[in-house]
Amino acid sequence: MPDGHVDGQVWHYELDPAVPGWNNEAEAYTNHPKNVRIQDGTLLLEAHRETYRYPNDPEHKKYKITSGRIDTRDSFTFNYGKIEATMKIPAGQGTWPAFWLLSANEPNDASISTQSPLRNNDRFYLLTGGELDIMEAYSGAQLEGTFNNFKSSPSRRIPVADASTTFHTYGLEVTPNTITWTVDGKPYFQQKKSAALPTDPAVWPYGKDNQLYVIFNLAMGGAAGKPNPHQSSWQLAVKDLKFYPYTSQ
Repeated sequence: MPDGHVDGQVWHYELDPAVPGWNNEAEAYTNHPKNVRIQDGTLLLEAHRETYRYPNDPEHKKYKITSGRIDTRDSFTFNYGKIEATMKIPAGQGTWPAFWLLSANEPNDASISTQSPLRNNDRFYLLTGGELDIMEAYSGAQLEGTFNNFKSSPSRRIPVADASTTFHTYGLEVTPNTITWTVDGKPYFQQKKSAALPTDPAVWPYGKDNQLYVIFNLAMGGAAGKPNPHQSSWQLAVKDLKFYPYTSQ
């Protein structure tokens, strides 16, 4: 990858001023090279302590930290397969880096009436498309993988002692009946599709019609707590991203 801006034909910048408010995050996301760039062939998402207002925010909220969030919603999606990213996460209080998947097409949405009370539920998007968190870390502590559906969010945490000083590979394999989380190729968490409810999107929203896209972001605050007031910058480094198509046995 050439140094400089990320490839705009591959990566979409998340610049919606409403997004940080979803999780009470402390940062604003920008498309500035200071926050998102390729350097020495590595994708860097950096958070910086600086004042910022979204130019299109009707509330004109002032943020004291900027950061980056990018995704492949318009360029790359998949239903089944294995995806891996080799990353080094930031250390420090209040950091919340993530590598995760959302649905680009929310295939179950059309089957639910516009008058259904389900649409007023905060977790409605999990019923229509799901969310798979491949790697999240809170303040540089244990890393976490999470399976999200409309009814619950089972997760598993795993200690990676040198995650902030050494690159490790975090992966997820999605098949028709199982979803498996890995660190450096070793599985540590798995969810299996229930034979009793094989088509219930509230329990298993993932399937051949659900196209998932990739997100990288470096959030600050929120569930990770208040960012260290004595620290001025934080970095999430992504050395590579690989996808392996699913082949049935």
